[in-house]
Amino acid sequence: LVDYFGGLSKLDNPYIYFDETQIPKGHLKAARKLFSKDYFDCLSCHQQGEKKPEGPPEGWAPDLTLAKNRLNPHWIVKWLRDPQKLQTGSKMPSFFPGGPEDILGGKDEIQIEAMRDYIMVLGQARSTGQNGGASSRQ
Repeated sequence: LVDYFGGLSKLDNPYIYFDETQIPKGHLKAARKLFSKDYFDCLSCHQQGEKKPEGPPEGWAPDLTLAKNRLNPHWIVKWLRDPQKLQTGSKMPSFFPGGPEDILGGKDEIQIEAMRDYIMVLGQARSTGQNGGASSRQ
């Protein structure tokens, strides 16, 4: 069905578009902090390429290095705002409102967008350095 409607709309991939060149300066560095053990500790649950979280596989969350090829960036923002609103009973905690005051001025929406930007470049080796070194090894 997706291919059919995509063909009707004449879009190659109607549900995924993300322009990495438009990532605001500082977003990726801030998001790495938010992902860290000192803040949201995202990788305690989420897979990141070959790097697996501790514990049994049934407790693992989706591999974030696949996000760029599988998820709509707008959906990621909605998910980060309130995972329970989109999937009742999700194991994903809600960190917003109330993101850390010391990152991006404590502004929830900017922190959410920074996390979305970081997720969309995870696992991609880029020569520009734009992504602050985001790779599957981080």
